Amino acid sequence: HVGNPQSDTESFVALRARISNWRWAGTPFYLRTGKRLQARASEIAVVFKDRFINWMYIWFVPILFIKGSDLYGTNKPVENRSTPWHTTHYLPMIIGYWMIFLQALALVDGDQRLSYAALYGRISALAAHLREMGLRHGDRLVTALQNHHAAATVHWASQLSGIVIVPVNWRATPDEIDFFIENAEARAVVLDSASSAAIAACPRAMALPRIAFQTDGMGDDIQSTTRAPAPDITPRANAEAWSLMLYTPGTTAKPKGVPRRHRAERASAVAHI
Repeated sequence: HVGNPQSDTESFVALRARISNWRWAGTPFYLRTGKRLQARASEIAVVFKDRFINWMYIWFVPILFIKGSDLYGTNKPVENRSTPWHTTHYLPMIIGYWMIFLQALALVDGDQRLSYAALYGRISALAAHLREMGLRHGDRLVTALQNHHAAATVHWASQLSGIVIVPVNWRATPDEIDFFIENAEARAVVLDSASSAAIAACPRAMALPRIAFQTDGMGDDIQSTTRAPAPDITPRANAEAWSLMLYTPGTTAKPKGVPRRHRAERASAVAHI
C-alpha cells in the first residue's frame, strides 16, 4: 500500500508513453517502478521487421542485485554510484547478461554446442581448479592454445578469477616458451595437442603445474576438470586490474610483454561492435 510507509506489500506502476513528433513516431517508452524490485536496469529494445532475428536488446548502466549482495561477493549492499557500472564493472555486467539468456546458444565449436548455462558451469569449474592449483589474483598463466572451446573457457575462467592470462603462439619454440614463462613470471601453463611437443621440450614449462587439452599425460585434463561440480564464480577483478599480457613479435630484439587492464579490454571490445 503506497500510502502506508509501514507496509511491506509490493507496489508497482507501469507507464507506456509516446513522444508526439516525427522523429519518435511509433516508438513506445515504457517506465516501470515499484517497491522491492529485484533489479534496476535501462534498456533499448530494437524491433526489426521481416528478419529472422527480430529483437535486439541494448542494456546500459545496469545495477544488478543478488540477495542484497553485490556481484563481487563482498556482501556489501549495492548502492548508486557516480560512475556507471558499464564503464568500471563490465565483468558483473557480462555475468548478468549470461543469467538472462541461460539456455541460449553461447558457443559453437564443430559438433560442440554450449548454452550460456553450460559454458558458465565449465568456467566456474575451471576457475575453482585454478584456485586449487594455487593461482591467485594477479598471477600469470601462460597459454599455448589453438582457437577452440577450451581456449574460450580458459580465457573467461582467468578473467573472472583475476588471473592475468598470457596467450602465446601455439607454434612457439621451446626456447620462446621458456622466455615467455620466465619474463612473465608465470605460475602455470595451459597447452593442447598443437603445442605439446614444444612444451615437453621446455624445462621451465615442465616444472610448472599444467592443464592440457586433448593431450594425455601432459597435465590435468581440462575436459574432466571443467565437468567437475563447483560453485558459480563471481568476478574477482575490477576495471583497473590487469586482464592479460600480450608479447610483441620481437623481430629485432627480445619480445616485450605489454599488460592490458580490464578497462582497456572492454573499450577494445566495444570499439569492434
